[in-house]
Amino acid sequence: MSKKEKIPILGSKAVIFQNKYDVWQFRMYVKQSRRYVEKSLRTKEQALAEERAEDLYIEIRNDIKKRKEFLCYQHQRRCSNVFRIPQTRCGSSRCGYC
Repeated sequence: MSKKEKIPILGSKAVIFQNKYDVWQFRMYVKQSRRYVEKSLRTKEQALAEERAEDLYIEIRNDIKKRKEFLCYQHQRRCSNVFRIPQTRCGSSRCGYC
C-alpha cells in the first residue's frame, strides 16, 4: 500500500490515509464552515481505522446538526472556537485552519 493512498469512507463522504509514521488519519470537508476536519485515528491497523473513521464521521455529522462549535485542532488551548457556524476566525497567524 502506498503511503499517499486515500481510502474513501461511507461513499466518499470522508477519507482515511496514513501519515509518514504509518498512523491512520481521518479527513472530511465541512461545507458549513468551508474547512476540512482532520484527526488522527491513533492506529496502524486499517480495519480498526475504517471502523473508527465511520464512528467519527457520524459523531461529527451529529455535532453539525446540533450546531456544536468545533475547536481548532492545532491550537485547542490557544484558539477560540473557529469552526463556528457562522464562521469566525481565531486570529493566530500560525493556525492553518483560520
